[in-house]
Amino acid sequence: MNTIESSWYRGFASALAEMHRLLLHGYNSSGVCEVARDAGLSLNRARDAGVSERDIVELTKAGLD
Repeated sequence: MNTIESSWYRGFASALAEMHRLLLHGYNSSGVCEVARDAGLSLNRARDAGVSERDIVELTKAGLD
């Protein structure tokens, strides 16, 4: 993964995790997962991009695989 791609995935994953945490209160986990999958984001790709463990945990709670 190149630097630009890595930066994009890191920001996108963090934004989705924050939406799940604060705005959706976990009530629309399937929506978060659908958006992530449509953009090609997986937990492995998020980890490879350097997403924080806090956001990885939140994305896991949302059901992203």
